[in-house]
Amino acid sequence: MNKYFFDLVGQHGCQYDYQGRALAAPEQALTHAELLALDLEMNPDGQWSGWAVHVRDARGGQLWSVPVRYPDLTIA
Repeated sequence: MNKYFFDLVGQHGCQYDYQGRALAAPEQALTHAELLALDLEMNPDGQWSGWAVHVRDARGGQLWSVPVRYPDLTIA
């Protein structure tokens, strides 16, 4: 198991993940980051739109950056 950290990074700040999460494979870290970004996108205030989930390994190297998109507020 390797430890991965999921930081929230925006234009005006950063919220660091100091705990991390132990996962068996790097692909699981990417999947987790994508789910976090999708969950943040659903915030009705759009508070996290334009931010990104940065995935770091235990050495601090950045592996991925997953953007938090702006929610589609149109109703079909």
